[in-house]
Amino acid sequence: MTDLKPQIRAIDLAVLAGRKRQSAKTRFVHLFAGEEAPDTVPLYDNFCFAFALLRLKTAEAVGEGRELIDRLLAFQTEEGNFPLYLHDYPQCWDPCLALKIAPILIHAGRLFPTLKQKLEVPLRKALDGSKPKTALWERRLRACLGEPLSPIDTYPLSAEEWREHIITEQLFAHAPFPVPYNSQLQMFLGEVAQERSEPGPLPIEWALADGHFSKRLLRDHPRQLLAASLFPFHSSVDTPNFMSWTGTRLLWQGASQVHSLTFSGARVFCNLSPETELFIEGQKGTVFDLDQEVEIRTPTLSVRVKFNLEEGEGRFCGHILRANRPSYKKTDSYEAFDACVSLRVLSCSEPCLVRLTLSTASPMACKPLSTYIVIPVTAEAFGERRKAATSATSSA
Repeated sequence: MTDLKPQIRAIDLAVLAGRKRQSAKTRFVHLFAGEEAPDTVPLYDNFCFAFALLRLKTAEAVGEGRELIDRLLAFQTEEGNFPLYLHDYPQCWDPCLALKIAPILIHAGRLFPTLKQKLEVPLRKALDGSKPKTALWERRLRACLGEPLSPIDTYPLSAEEWREHIITEQLFAHAPFPVPYNSQLQMFLGEVAQERSEPGPLPIEWALADGHFSKRLLRDHPRQLLAASLFPFHSSVDTPNFMSWTGTRLLWQGASQVHSLTFSGARVFCNLSPETELFIEGQKGTVFDLDQEVEIRTPTLSVRVKFNLEEGEGRFCGHILRANRPSYKKTDSYEAFDACVSLRVLSCSEPCLVRLTLSTASPMACKPLSTYIVIPVTAEAFGERRKAATSATSSA
């Protein structure tokens, strides 16, 4: 009989992330704008850490969580809000921070009735001083007050807005929510910043994949702390598949990691990895002509890129470069983590139209996949690209 291994949960990852960033001297979590920092103490991240400790429900963790909440509440201002960082006190730069913290106080009181009475005064103070200006935060205030909620259009929500929306809804129920999500890839299907060679992980992804994490989600990340504010839930519009198109981004499962491709004008970006190869008409190279096909090949999927002149006249030169896509999360590093298939204009008439065609094929499918994306690219777009600064570019 095989030994049963304990299943790691999102809340366990949140505690581990907090421990790694907890100061031995202050006992606070030290971060700045979600990044490692030795001196700054963010209020919200520390409230999340305290709530994660409470949710462990061990005597030692609960005692530490309650003590941490006591220390953090000391920084609540007379108006009921909190500073973003301890050193900002009494200045409060985020007018909605009290509404972000309020659900943590509510859930903490529900978990431990003996703590509820102690939290009533700071909670009431936080809600009385809140003056939300958007529908998202108006609903949060109503939910914290126990008032019924009206429906909200979730179509335009970003990943961060989805997290706040779900936190609001979970004050009442933990039902499935229509979050655009692919459970096979364990990824949110929306705009996400790229971190190194993979899409940056999101708090809602840990809540959606709770207990069954990919290597990407198991990897330590400071954003795991924020997952403590969510309870596990399911997406009612889950699309489990080894690949997903979402807007201008293609995601697919490779042999060792998830790959992503995106396009912007006459540039196609694909993450670099040991299992990614690029070919020009079946041969290795870095320069190609108009009408030549560039293939981005991985063990599970191949993407073919081709530029064609549809209207006008011109001279063009294609290049395969190392570069970072526009959604790349900027760091102090000058490394490039993407391959960029780019078409450069040497001269062209007005008007001029170039078509970018992307097609995919997979050895995992019974027949070639017929996914085609055709994008018109004008001479003006090339001109704007020439003016734009390119970050971290070098020959591949």
